[in-house]
Amino acid sequence: MPAPLLSALQFFARQNGALPRVRRQLTTLFRTDPAAAGVGGRGRTPGKQKAGTRERTPCLAVSLPQKCSSHFWSAGSDQAPPALANRKPVAYHLFTLLFVLFSALFLSSCSEIYVANHLWKKSEGLGCKAVGDSKVGSPYMIDGTRYQPLSSSVGYDEKGIASWYGSDFHGKATANGECYNMYAFTAAHRTLPMPTIARVTNLENGKSVVVKVNDRGPYARGRIIDLSYAAAQSLGMIGNGTAPVEVQAIGGAFHGSDSMLALRNNNAPTAEQPETLPTVVPETASEEDLAPLTQADLQKEAQRQQAETEKERALGVPAPSASLPAPPPFEKRQFTDTAPLKKTRVYVQIGAFAEEPRAVTQQLQLAKLYKTAHISAIDVAGKHLLRVRAGPFRSVADADAALQNVTTNGFPDAQIKVDE
Repeated sequence: MPAPLLSALQFFARQNGALPRVRRQLTTLFRTDPAAAGVGGRGRTPGKQKAGTRERTPCLAVSLPQKCSSHFWSAGSDQAPPALANRKPVAYHLFTLLFVLFSALFLSSCSEIYVANHLWKKSEGLGCKAVGDSKVGSPYMIDGTRYQPLSSSVGYDEKGIASWYGSDFHGKATANGECYNMYAFTAAHRTLPMPTIARVTNLENGKSVVVKVNDRGPYARGRIIDLSYAAAQSLGMIGNGTAPVEVQAIGGAFHGSDSMLALRNNNAPTAEQPETLPTVVPETASEEDLAPLTQADLQKEAQRQQAETEKERALGVPAPSASLPAPPPFEKRQFTDTAPLKKTRVYVQIGAFAEEPRAVTQQLQLAKLYKTAHISAIDVAGKHLLRVRAGPFRSVADADAALQNVTTNGFPDAQIKVDE
C-alpha cells in the first residue's frame, strides 16, 4: 500500500481511537501465507521446519508499531499452522477495514462540524462591541433589489424620507459589529460605507443632528435612512414616525482621509454576486483560534475605540443621551406621517430618461394611474435628464400609498422623491 495512503488512513483512524483496530486489520490482511510464499520469504515450506520451532509470519513493510503475530506448529503435520487454519478470507478483512475507516471518517467529519459549531457559538458569545469596524461591504440582494455599497462618502447628499428604530433592536449587533444603542446618535443606510458621519436635517422643521452610520437599512420602500431613537427624537419625528430629510455626508473613515485610502482600496466592492449570510464558519480550528484575547489585544482594541470616539465627537456626533424618555411601545408606534406637509413636496418618480420620446411614453402610462403625472427636467453631472413623476402628494402617508399602487401596476423601480 502506498505510504501516503497509509498515512491518511492512520490519520483519520487516530481522530477517533480507531487506529488499533485498523492496524490489526492491515496486519491480518497483508500477512503472507507461509504455505504459499515460504517462511520469512526464503522459500522454505512448513514441512521442512524443525519441530517446536517458533515460526514468525512475515509482516507487511509498513510503519505500524504493532508486531507481527507468531504461532507454533508440529513438524510433519499436513495442515497449516493453527493460526492460519482459522484465518478468515481476505475479503472479510478488507470489508472490515473499509468499515472501520468509514466510521473513522464519519466521526472525524462530526468532530470538524463540532469544532466549527463551537467557533460559531464563540463568535455569537463575543457579541457586539462598543465601536464597530470600518468596512464597505460587498454588493448584496434584498427582496430582489441589488445594493452596491459606496467605496467613498465624499459628495453624498440626498433628500428622502427618514424612519427610526428603537428598543426592538437595542443591544443587538449592527452591520459593522457595533452594539446598537437606541440612546446613541447613529443611523442605518443601505450603501454608505461604515462608519460615515452624516448631518441629517428635518426639512419640515429645520432641526438637524449629526449621526454615525454603522448599520445597513432601511429596506422598506420609500425610505433612505433609519435613525436611532435618540437621533429621531432630536429631529422631532418620534410622534409622526417619518420625516422628509436631507442627508449629507461630512466625514468618517471613507471621507477622503489619506490614512484610510488603503483600507478603501482593499474593501472596495468588486464581486458581482450578492454576499450570502450567515458568514461561512471555518471547517477546522486550532487551539490558538479558540484561545481568548490576550491583555495586549484587549488594550489595543480599547485604544482603537477611544480614538474612533474622539474623531466622532470632533465631527459633531453627540455622546449617547442619558435623559431621554422611554420610546413608545412598538404596537403603539406610528410608522408613517399622515399630517399635511408644509415646507416640502413629495413625489413618486418612476424614472429619469435622457430621451424625450421614452419619457413621454412613460408619462402617458403613469397618467393612467395619476392625473398629476408630469415630466420634470434636471441636470445631473452634466447630463440633461427628464424625470417622470406623479404628485406632489399631501403627506408622506399619501406618497407611501401611491408608491405601493405604482409599483404593483407596472413600475417596480419607482421611488419617493423629496423637493423643498
